[in-house]
Amino acid sequence: MLTEAKKTMLVGLVVFFALAFSAGPLFAADGWGNLISVDQLKSELSNTDLVILDIRKGEDDVERFSKGHVPGSQFIAYPDVAPHRGSIESEMPEAGNFEAVMRKAGLNNDSLVVVVADAMNPNAFAAGPRLYWTLKNFGFDNVHLLDGGITSWVNAGEEIATSAPAAAEKEGNFTADRSGNHPYLATKEDVIKALEENRDVLDARSMPAYLGLASKPGWLQLGHIDGAKFVYYGMLFDSNGEYRSREELEQIFSDLRLNLDTHTISHCGDGYGSMDLWFAVSEILEKDHTMYDAGMFEWDIPTTTKLQN
Repeated sequence: MLTEAKKTMLVGLVVFFALAFSAGPLFAADGWGNLISVDQLKSELSNTDLVILDIRKGEDDVERFSKGHVPGSQFIAYPDVAPHRGSIESEMPEAGNFEAVMRKAGLNNDSLVVVVADAMNPNAFAAGPRLYWTLKNFGFDNVHLLDGGITSWVNAGEEIATSAPAAAEKEGNFTADRSGNHPYLATKEDVIKALEENRDVLDARSMPAYLGLASKPGWLQLGHIDGAKFVYYGMLFDSNGEYRSREELEQIFSDLRLNLDTHTISHCGDGYGSMDLWFAVSEILEKDHTMYDAGMFEWDIPTTTKLQN
C-alpha cells in the first residue's frame, strides 16, 4: 500500500513528465511585472534610465556575449555576483565589491534595470534570476527579468550587438545596502526552523541528485535534506525556454501539494538552479519565499534517500 508521501512523489513525477513532453504554455507569459517580455524591453530601449545587465555563466561567457546581446547591454561576470568562497561554491558577494561592479555597469539608484540571461536551457538561464535576487538583497527593487533571456530576443528577430564587453560611458551611483539584512536569503538555521514548523522546503535538483544517485564535488552528502520536497526547476519552463504562465505554475505547485501560503524555502546544490524556482515562487506568484544558497555544500545534517514528496 502506498504511503501518502509516496503518492505525492508519484504525482510529482507525473507532473514533471507531462510538462516535459507538452507543446508549450496554455497562456501567454508576456509579463507579470517582475517578468517582462521582448516587446516590453524593446519599448524602453530609448529610456535614458534603462540599464540592461547581461549575465552568462561559464568559461566562454565573454565569447557568448560578444556573439550577440541586446544593444546597449552591460556584461556582468557571474563570479562577481556569486563568488566562490571557502568551501561554498556560490555565496552572496561583499557589498562593496558588488556595488563597484554595478557602478561600473552604469547602475544608478534610480535606474530601471532589466536582467538578460543566456537561455540555452533552464540551467543556463538561472544566472539571470541570481543577479536579480542579488540586486534585491542589496536593496535595489526596480529590476526586471527578461523572460527567455537573449534566446527570446533573438527568436523574435530583434537587433543584436556583437561588441566586446566594455565599461559604461558613465559610472553609476548605485549604493548597496550594507545592513547585512538580505530579505530573500535563507540560512541553514532558517531551513531547520522551517522543517520543525512543517513548512515546505523545496529541492530544485534533478531526481537522481534528490535520491542520492548523483552528486557533485564539494557536496557534503548524498541524498536530500530530510523533509525537503522534490520540485525540479526544469518543469517551470515551456519548450521555448520561457516561464510557464502564472496559472500553470499555480497548478504545478498545487499538484505537488505544496503549501505556498506560508514562508517556504528553496535550495539546490549550490544556489544556482534553485534561482529559477525562487523567481517563480517569489516574483511571479508573489509568495513569501527565500533561497538557501549554500545548499549541499554546507548541509551537514544527516540526509535521506527516501521518497519525501
